[in-house]
Amino acid sequence: MPPPATVAGFAMGDVSSSRADHMGGGLVFTNRSGRRVAKLVCLAAGLLTVPLAGFGLVLGLSPLPPWLHILTLFAKLLIAALTLAFLFDRTIGRRLHRLEQQAKAPSVDRDAAPRSTARGRKTDELDQLAALITRTRTESLDARKQQSGRLSELARLNEKLSEINQEQSRFAYALSHDLKTPNNTIDMLLSELREYAKGRIEPADQEILDELDWVAGRLDRLIRDVMHYAQAVSIAHAEEVIDLETLIPDLIRESAAVVKPVGAEITTHDLPVVMGNPFQIRALFKHLISNALKFQAPGTTPRIEITGGGIRGEGLVDITVTDNGIGIAPEHQGQIFEMFTRLHSRDEYDGTGLGLTLCQQIVSAHGGRIALRSQKNEGCSFTVTLHGHTKAEGPKPFTLIEQGARVLRFGLNTTPDRHWTYAAERFATALREVSNGRFEAEVLALRRVAGAEEILQQVRSGVLDLAFIPAADIAEFIPDFGCLLIPFLADDVAHAGRILRSDLVHGLLDQLPDRLGVVGAGFGMGGMRQIICRNPVEDLSDLAGMKMRAPHCVPMVDFVRLITSEIVPLPLEHTYDAFVDGRIDATDIDAELTRNLKYHEHASVLLQTNHMIFPLVAVISEKIWTTLGVEECAMLRDLLRTHVESTLDTYAAEETGVLDQLRASGLEVRPMERDAFEEVTRHWMALWRQRSELIDPLLETAAETRAAGPGPEARRSA
Repeated sequence: MPPPATVAGFAMGDVSSSRADHMGGGLVFTNRSGRRVAKLVCLAAGLLTVPLAGFGLVLGLSPLPPWLHILTLFAKLLIAALTLAFLFDRTIGRRLHRLEQQAKAPSVDRDAAPRSTARGRKTDELDQLAALITRTRTESLDARKQQSGRLSELARLNEKLSEINQEQSRFAYALSHDLKTPNNTIDMLLSELREYAKGRIEPADQEILDELDWVAGRLDRLIRDVMHYAQAVSIAHAEEVIDLETLIPDLIRESAAVVKPVGAEITTHDLPVVMGNPFQIRALFKHLISNALKFQAPGTTPRIEITGGGIRGEGLVDITVTDNGIGIAPEHQGQIFEMFTRLHSRDEYDGTGLGLTLCQQIVSAHGGRIALRSQKNEGCSFTVTLHGHTKAEGPKPFTLIEQGARVLRFGLNTTPDRHWTYAAERFATALREVSNGRFEAEVLALRRVAGAEEILQQVRSGVLDLAFIPAADIAEFIPDFGCLLIPFLADDVAHAGRILRSDLVHGLLDQLPDRLGVVGAGFGMGGMRQIICRNPVEDLSDLAGMKMRAPHCVPMVDFVRLITSEIVPLPLEHTYDAFVDGRIDATDIDAELTRNLKYHEHASVLLQTNHMIFPLVAVISEKIWTTLGVEECAMLRDLLRTHVESTLDTYAAEETGVLDQLRASGLEVRPMERDAFEEVTRHWMALWRQRSELIDPLLETAAETRAAGPGPEARRSA
């Protein structure tokens, strides 16, 4: 048979034979039937094209019949289609073949892929490609599931480790907190012994007494540092934006008692904004500044420079605290972050060896690092690396939250069933309603936060936003607040409420921002103080030899100390057990707590003395106050004042009923006249007149409100 025309023969030979075999399963004319069809089509096209082309040449000048025109046109179209098919195979087909080979799974043996198209052939190439893609996708999904499982397990282990660390920190805090009580008792007994021993003992004995006093002080500092360490590393609040331009100057002002006597010079430059826990970051720089002030050569004026900078790679910032102190030799620098490690004797520099350990723990918890550069006698330079935040963006936690309410943490150091706890819970409900859901309050009662002094510290540092603080605990910092506990200042609960609503008392709130860094909203109270005894008591002299508990605050301790020499300062949560098992014989308490905690079941008599008011102060942290608008500040302050003052009316209405319930239980409730405490009261006021000038003005206010009767209840002006 003569060969087909050149174009047709080229298409047939190249496409159906050479290219098909070369591709070994290509996508154009690749299987057996496809090649047969291609050969037949090309042969038919060649057989038709040659005679038609020759006939057209012979009769080119003659008109052709229509059917021949159509047949010729068909032949031309067929040749064009075959040509396009050839070009498609040579270009796109080859690339598709290459992509197919690349997409094959590693488990597929490329060399074993069939190159022929014999009977019993494999699945069509497109089906193979789809199967390979499906298999690859399945394997990828399986790998992702395995990775997700490993990540979940890692997250679970991390969470468990975090819980263990938190539990250890809570245990350390609880243990150190419990050790405070016996240590306070030791300190009190040593003070009594020192007073008794004046002029009665030999100098050698006095040295022993001084040594005991030093040891007790050392133990107190160690317990306090362990508490601070456990508290700092256990707090797990969400990170906030902290402007060090505000925080560090606050710390410097708080250190004025140390800074001013030595004439220390402290300068700051370019302090950044960082992300972190406010309480922990505050503790971090407090310890670094304290160390820089402490470790100085005698006669040296401390010079401390605290510098920062902009955000660098990975969003980190460096803050460097540099001093001109005694420095640290290179061979000792690896030890300074170890717990209880000291490089100097206690005669040279006091301390417990926990400060820098705490700093390292805090920095590590924030994903940062702390480094030291120093030489002996050349000062120290501590560089802290933390995650930074752009100043222009402003304080992130203090903007209105669009996705939900902003939760304010409300601290209390009392039991959940007190009237002032209920007042705090009513405040939380009202806050959400008045703010249209923009603010909420989470009330944290006793055992969820620390004692009153720790609560006050947390409000000052911004860890807590709001609190009801006993005025007796504020008296340690501002003695004028201690005058509110003048013995027998008020006749009863109603009279106490009128005193606490007076202009003179509300004027005390003006001292809080400058002295404590908190904003005062108003006054409430926790009832009047009474004395409950395990054993029968006839008169005041029977109390003189009793072991009596007093709350650990100066005004109340001073009062109890004047009644009995056997004073036992105990935290509230330990008082009931001590009363039941006889470790204490009596305690200063109020009627509500006596009923709620069932002290009356183990007591012989409740002395209804009404010897002191127990005032409460509603406070707001300046850390949140300074970020609120004028209307928000007014709303928060007025709402808090309303609810803290509601306790004045509640106790006035219910105090008599509570005493009646105690009588009905079989407990003897014996009223005692203030005349029995005349000598105690006189000594107390003589002591406190040395601390505050508010004694006489308060006595005048008490006389005025006593004569005025109930009168207007609320003072609502700002």
